[in-house]
Parts: sequence; structure tokens; C-alpha cells
Amino acid sequence: MLSPSKAEALKDQEERTDWERLRKMSDEEAEAAASSDPDAPPTDEQFWNEARLVWPGSKSGSSS
Repeated sequence: MLSPSKAEALKDQEERTDWERLRKMSDEEAEAAASSDPDAPPTDEQFWNEARLVWPGSKSGSSS
């Protein structure tokens, strides 16, 4: 479960997405926009070949 502050930040991020603008873009325009985003660098085949799936550990119900 997300903390209230993280949930609010996620909601704010979702609200900033201009879905109508994205729908009007060609695939090439959308790819160029995504590629120019410094916060989301593109990945390549090598990245995915070396990626590891990591599951979060279970939370403990009490603190020790």
C-alpha cells in the first residue's frame, strides 16, 4: 500500500499526462518524445537480457 503522500504524488503525475495530445501523435512523434525524456532513458536488448525480476519481501506485522 502506498503512503498517502506517495499516492497523492502518483495521482498528480497521472493528472499531468496529456492523453489527448499523445493520441494525436504519430508513433514516430511519440517515440521521439519518449527518447528525449532525460528521466526515462531508452532501454535496449542488452538491458532486458541482464534484467532481474525482484519481488519485494513480505512485511512483518511487528517491529523487533
